[in-house]
Amino acid sequence: MQKLRMRDPDQEWLRERLRLQLRSDEKPTLVDDVAPEVALSLLAEELLDQARQDQRTLSRRWSEYRFQLFDWTTTFLLIFCWPAGLYRLYVRKKQPPATLFSVHTPRWRRLAELLAEKAGETRSAASVAELILVLRTLDSERVGEEARLEVALSRRIADLLPFLTPAELSSLPEPCWEFLVYALEQRIEIEAIRRLPWMKAPFTIAVILALGSVKNPNVAPLMQRLAAHDTEGRVREAATDYLATP
Repeated sequence: MQKLRMRDPDQEWLRERLRLQLRSDEKPTLVDDVAPEVALSLLAEELLDQARQDQRTLSRRWSEYRFQLFDWTTTFLLIFCWPAGLYRLYVRKKQPPATLFSVHTPRWRRLAELLAEKAGETRSAASVAELILVLRTLDSERVGEEARLEVALSRRIADLLPFLTPAELSSLPEPCWEFLVYALEQRIEIEAIRRLPWMKAPFTIAVILALGSVKNPNVAPLMQRLAAHDTEGRVREAATDYLATP
């Protein structure tokens, strides 16, 4: 993923300060002491790092949980071959049970709340890019804990994206555009009842308007399908206007 974050001593120092402040139960003062764009960048990076850590922990615990089921089965089979089976049962009962946990830890949830709050204070192209790069990692259909953040980011991006200038839109990194085009594809492929927040009409229209400012001939087939077959008139109208604009 393309990074928008500066790798300099000041940025790293701010990250360390934020991490220290997150260890307390109070709201980190850092997010209010620096510019909103800087705070958003720091929170986004911490959130993505924490999400990766949570996923690794979940994978490890899931492996332990599956092994526990296998281990119990093996133990019961060995009972018929005592004393090995009885010894195995004694050892097994002394081991703590392996349990699953929710996909995200409390630290992730706290960062998500701070990020959603800070998103409402920023309007720059760099901030929009940060929000898109976070949004593309979320999937509330698979992970229900991500639903609130997914909704908040989708709404904020939809509010800001159409008002960026062509120059600002051109500054968005390629992964952002890849996701925005993917959002249009998913809008077409996924039935209405199963659409995630970034597949719904407000987000789709915002993407169409943004693409209209930086004309990309590769999306014309998508616009044709939206103009002809989308389930909502306002989306069909936006796609039709895109196709009609030279």
